[in-house]
Amino acid sequence: MIKFKIDETEYIIPEYISIENYVKIYKVKDLFSDDYFAAKIVSIVTGAPVEGLLESDYEQVSYLCAYIMSL
Repeated sequence: MIKFKIDETEYIIPEYISIENYVKIYKVKDLFSDDYFAAKIVSIVTGAPVEGLLESDYEQVSYLCAYIMSL
């Protein structure tokens, strides 16, 4: 389980992806540029706001996205 903070709010990436989240990820996988895609994937799984993720360090968001995609 990975935890991260945006604007003092803590979010958790679960140890598995639900079927509902997998379907949401599959639907958006080819629609966005890399930076927005990474933020959107992390947002889908954790509920973190996309705007906050886009303002965060891209490398960290990209790492979180890669972790989620490996699940």
